[in-house]
Amino acid sequence: MSDNLKLIKEKIILDIDPSGAPGSILAENHQAILFSLLEKAGKYTGIPYKSKLNPVTGVVGSGFLVWNGNAMNNENDFVMTINTSCSDNYGVEKIFSIISVGSILQFKDFTGRVSHFTFKGYLMTTDSASNPVIDITLRGFSDNLNYTYQIGETEDCVLSFYPKTGEAVSVNSSEVRIGNLWFYPPNEADPQLITTGQEFRGQITDDRFVVGTVIDATDFDIDDPLKARLFIDNEN
Repeated sequence: MSDNLKLIKEKIILDIDPSGAPGSILAENHQAILFSLLEKAGKYTGIPYKSKLNPVTGVVGSGFLVWNGNAMNNENDFVMTINTSCSDNYGVEKIFSIISVGSILQFKDFTGRVSHFTFKGYLMTTDSASNPVIDITLRGFSDNLNYTYQIGETEDCVLSFYPKTGEAVSVNSSEVRIGNLWFYPPNEADPQLITTGQEFRGQITDDRFVVGTVIDATDFDIDDPLKARLFIDNEN
């Protein structure tokens, strides 16, 4: 874990004493720390969160990510839960609306721990305090780091996605994403086929969220009242 920023923090504490006398901070030590930070800074780009093992009394607060007790090398499907607001206080829902099953999620934390996961789907829901959260279904790889966060441990981290295109995202067997909309239930014969009678929901633009039902699937258009009935049409 060569990108362990905690080691740099320890070196800063050791080599740069804020109470030190003039000349007590050696230029070579200061330079080495700055070079090390510059080298690693670009490797910590992504969606920022604070990572921990489990929610506290069912709460996943703003800027937090929880592993729900799972290890990084879990090769079975498991759920990671994140608040919809990351550490930078912006919503991440739009990112998930374009990510396909089979995409790769990379996790990296402040200590340099890195692991990769196959993205299996997600579910918008709420925690025990009614905070909006996203349950992300993932599957780890056998060569991931064999590590489970410890009780009480919290680390800054970033998530990065490497999308796989051309596939619909299924949260579970009851719904499927076609374009920017989720349709349910899917057509059993062809999940990619929009079918009369399906319900749908989704963020179709940056500032518009809709929920409705398909009246006529032929040349489907959500803005045609003969094709779709909208129950919710929030446009900001």
